[in-house]
Amino acid sequence: MKSSIRVGILGTGEIAVPGMLEAAREVPEIAIVAVGSRSAVRAEEFAATHGIEHARTYDGHIADPLINAVYIVLPPSMHAKWSIRALDAGKHVLCEKPMCLNEIEARQVAAAVESSGRVFMETFHYRHRPFMKRVRDLLNAKVWATLSEQSLVCAFLLGTSRLMTFAASRPLAEER
Repeated sequence: MKSSIRVGILGTGEIAVPGMLEAAREVPEIAIVAVGSRSAVRAEEFAATHGIEHARTYDGHIADPLINAVYIVLPPSMHAKWSIRALDAGKHVLCEKPMCLNEIEARQVAAAVESSGRVFMETFHYRHRPFMKRVRDLLNAKVWATLSEQSLVCAFLLGTSRLMTFAASRPLAEER
């Protein structure tokens, strides 16, 4: 099957590998076709390491008509600017967290989404991992005692040096 979504990764951050490259291998309709970096040399090194055909600078990446969706893995201070530039160039955008640094940037991104007619989404990878599907299945099957609170703590290594964690908790309504 020919890939219908041609993704370009904007940035060479460590999260790009588990966040997009590994996940995309499981979906035949997605092809990672390019990587963009501040440095053309860095883009070429990343592309060679990960089997990506095209390597460009940020501007060349955004202008590439081959790409119809952009995955942004830049530092958070750059998310809004490059999300807007990608949307204005007619690309769909998947952006790492946080999508923006403040309300003004969020409103600017929202305006770019509306004017472009493209999709913008902030990433939440953990929700789609096999582990979380298994947890949902167990909760839905009610194999545990009645639960009064739902909590989640996720942790994983990012590369070899940093541990990423997140936690969330919410009370559950009493069953009748």
